[in-house]
Amino acid sequence: MSDSNDVLQALQLLYQGADQNSKAQANQWLQDFQKKDTAWVISDSILRNTDLGLESRLFAAQTLRFKIINNFKELDPSSGISLKDSLIQHLVSSRNGSQALITQLCLALADLALQLVSWEDPVKEMIDNFTSDSSSISVLLEFLTVLPEEVDNNDRILVERAIYTERANKLLTLKSMQVVELLVNCLQSSALASVVQTKVLDCFSAWLKSGELTLNLLQRTPLLDLAFAALQSDDEHVFETAVDAICGYIFESRDSEGQDTSTPEYNNIINQTRNTLLEKLAALSNSMRNDSSISTDEDTDKMRGYCRIFTEAGEAWVKSMTEQPSNFRNLLESMLTVMRFPSLEVLPMTFNFWASITDSITVRIHSASNQEKEMISSVYFPVFNALIEIVIVHLRYPQSYDGFSIESENSASGWSAKDRDDFSDFRHNIGDVLKDSVKILGQELALQQPYNILAEQLSNPQQGSQPSWQIIEAPLFAIRAMGSEVDQNENVVLPKIMDLLPRFPYHPKLRYSATLVLGRYTEWTFAHPQYIPFQLDYISSGFELKEVVAASTQALKYLCKDCNQYMVSYWKQLETFYSSVALTSNLPDEDIIDLTEALSHVIAAIPMDSFPNALEAFCSPTIKSLESLLSSNTDDKKTKLEIAKLLSRLTVLLRHANGKKIPDAHNYLLQMINVIWPLLVSSVKKFSSDSDVSESSGRLLRVIMSRYSYGNASIYNEGIQLLLSAFQNTGFGVYIWVARKFVEKYASDTYLPAESESVNLSVACSMLVEKIGEIMISSVSSRLSDFDSIPEPLEEYYLLLSMALQKQPARTITSSSFLQSLQLSITISRSVHYYVQEAVLEAWSALIFPAVRNLSIYRDDIEASAIKFSIPIHSNVPPYLNNEEANKNSANKTDNANQLKYNINQMIFIFNNIGAELSKVLLEGLITSTFPDLITFSSSIYTSLVQLVTDGGQLFGNIAANDANTLPISAALINQVERNNVSPKALVLAINFIASLPAASNISDSEKESFLNDYSLHLSTSHFARLRRLISDFSLVYRRKNNIKLSS
Repeated sequence: MSDSNDVLQALQLLYQGADQNSKAQANQWLQDFQKKDTAWVISDSILRNTDLGLESRLFAAQTLRFKIINNFKELDPSSGISLKDSLIQHLVSSRNGSQALITQLCLALADLALQLVSWEDPVKEMIDNFTSDSSSISVLLEFLTVLPEEVDNNDRILVERAIYTERANKLLTLKSMQVVELLVNCLQSSALASVVQTKVLDCFSAWLKSGELTLNLLQRTPLLDLAFAALQSDDEHVFETAVDAICGYIFESRDSEGQDTSTPEYNNIINQTRNTLLEKLAALSNSMRNDSSISTDEDTDKMRGYCRIFTEAGEAWVKSMTEQPSNFRNLLESMLTVMRFPSLEVLPMTFNFWASITDSITVRIHSASNQEKEMISSVYFPVFNALIEIVIVHLRYPQSYDGFSIESENSASGWSAKDRDDFSDFRHNIGDVLKDSVKILGQELALQQPYNILAEQLSNPQQGSQPSWQIIEAPLFAIRAMGSEVDQNENVVLPKIMDLLPRFPYHPKLRYSATLVLGRYTEWTFAHPQYIPFQLDYISSGFELKEVVAASTQALKYLCKDCNQYMVSYWKQLETFYSSVALTSNLPDEDIIDLTEALSHVIAAIPMDSFPNALEAFCSPTIKSLESLLSSNTDDKKTKLEIAKLLSRLTVLLRHANGKKIPDAHNYLLQMINVIWPLLVSSVKKFSSDSDVSESSGRLLRVIMSRYSYGNASIYNEGIQLLLSAFQNTGFGVYIWVARKFVEKYASDTYLPAESESVNLSVACSMLVEKIGEIMISSVSSRLSDFDSIPEPLEEYYLLLSMALQKQPARTITSSSFLQSLQLSITISRSVHYYVQEAVLEAWSALIFPAVRNLSIYRDDIEASAIKFSIPIHSNVPPYLNNEEANKNSANKTDNANQLKYNINQMIFIFNNIGAELSKVLLEGLITSTFPDLITFSSSIYTSLVQLVTDGGQLFGNIAANDANTLPISAALINQVERNNVSPKALVLAINFIASLPAASNISDSEKESFLNDYSLHLSTSHFARLRRLISDFSLVYRRKNNIKLSS
């Protein structure tokens, strides 16, 4: 048994020992000590010994807080009050000591105050005990500062909702006025030290964050003046706390959302407060402009603080700024000042404001009068004009950066790869601000700004030198960013911009950016086809520059896609270009794929009389290269990689070459598939063990089977056989993915007319799912101990099963391998891989959610007929399930007479077989292995299972059978459920689960009983949404108490 000496020795070893292993052992011993019952008394005794060092007493305070948070229920009411008194006494004796110790004791007291309901008025008692002198008031303010944070945000404290609501009200809401009075008195007391003012500011900010301080309370107090005055402090903590307080104050004055239902008196307070804040913000703006720490020292923390304040104001008053724009000119000027800050890491916090004000203006302008429109324009046009200019300056690369190199390649650039990537992300994000500007100014005015910069730079270069590429590239990027808001009929500025492009000085980065501009405006080019010859030449010549190749392939792709009907006349030129570039150059494969897609779009637009020749011309070089490699009898990695690339190009061609779905083109493509098919089969048979070849083969197979199967039984029959053979041999998930896409496209429960194409495809889909299931079951069953080593096939298989259940449920649930797949999923659901868990849950949901719906429909139909929905308890098969007449008249049939009916008999059989196990693994997973992001989904599935059992009554005779391990079901619970005509079996699912919890689960008997009582209540009232929340909450509580953490 531990005593205080053991603790002190362990602490001495931890902090002063030299041996790392001994220190680690001491640390573990102290952690174990904190979990013991004796830690309460020993920690208290250490705190009472004021002769001990700070480290020992600080550990004791931390231990008491740990115990209060995690083991509060170990205390009876009298012990809780005794602990409270002891903590207060420790604070009294420590008030002139270490701030760290005071903070820990205050945190412990705040956590105790939330849970100790017999402590009637914690705030009043603390005020009574700590107002005698400056040091005592500092302790009181520290307690009041941590109190709202602990009450609102300490999610480790587990308190029943009703108790929490009552305590939060007592501790915060009912005490807000008293706290404000205390803070004001502290400020007005000349006897208190200046350090107390900082404490007042901390406390004020903490209570504002909690939302407990209203403008009614704060009016005519000096607290706002204190916060603004504190912004002048050189102390970083004081400055940040002042920013927090001001932002909280602004938030309280925010515009009402939706229809304003506030009283005239409250609106008057809001307006007065807002006017006061606007005056103070105007003064702050002036001092901000003159703050040398920003202009000279580039103090990022100061910039961030100012930015937060003005952005908070802008976001809080967006509605008012739109309705009364002239009242907010100063604030808008301040926002522009903030946007000029040189720190790019600060500016993103403003982006939401610009988006919000843009949306508000756009909505307002539709219903505004002409006078209002003029007012909005007079205020906001200059603002957004200036905003574009500011943004373009921020878009400039540093003068020392050459455009492509990073520090490791060119030490003169001074940039790392991370710097470059961060700046790239910033540019794309701030591009949204430029889009907002176009919405306000209109496309012509917005584009004029970057055009003017380009024209000026090209017209008036600096003497003796070309204009800096950085200055030209920034407006080019801005033009590209605005592209989504510029329509194809813009005829004023864009033609002038296009005419400027050939005049740019040579620099790869300029060529790169200009090429991307062309790619962004291809829809505009469609409306201005006279620019196509220039653009095609400009883009094509970019392939000669290695830095511009990626931009050129992307631009050519979009030009060919959006202007394909105009590009048809260039198809022979493009084919020659493609053959030379794709087959003989060293272009990266992703660029060749983009190029292939570009040419495919042109093929799709070629008239039918030229289509076969064009298709053959584009495909033949790739096909011949593939034939040559497959007949070479070499199987080195380079050969396999080249085969994979060629298959990928054919995939892109087949996907896009008939974008208009013209029947004649489809037939020509089928002829091409007949040529490609033997090569695909050969690739799979020879090299399917290579993951690259399998991946490319699978994608090509997917395009062929999904797009060309209808009316071509040979394609999908041979495709299925190839797919199954490849999957059997390799186990690669890509082949299941192909099957899923095929099922998604063609599966259904159609069974009439017999031998129709739809029925044949549906039967083929059913057979495909069945066969893949058999392979998976055989494969996984032989390696259950390490099934997590094949996560991709498992994920793909259960996604396939989910798709089959969605598209053809009647066929799927009667499949011979389906029940085995579900039984296997019980084990697979415990996977350590997030996406495997998610896929299994998708499959379960696709089974259970429709089962609930179909059972409800069937039950309602039976109850509406002469047949009662009541089954003898020992009956294995409900009589009406074998009654052909009942089935014929049942409402449980599809609206389409050609569709198979949902098989209720099979569904009952399935859930009687796996229901109990499924319930168990769902609940076990919720408290242990299910990833946090999947808890809500999993809870919904479990709740639907419970609803199914509840609705089904005696149909599910085996799903929740009692066994020796279950807790005894209390008569009260059974009576409660049975009085409401609900089967107790649904309750037994929960009872069995609670009974199976380990003894060391940290869940008390009272908590278990409370859970079961709430569970039975929601069952008896059929409040399944509440039951779902109960399950989710219990899962979170269990995980916190047992420190179970998983990351998604």
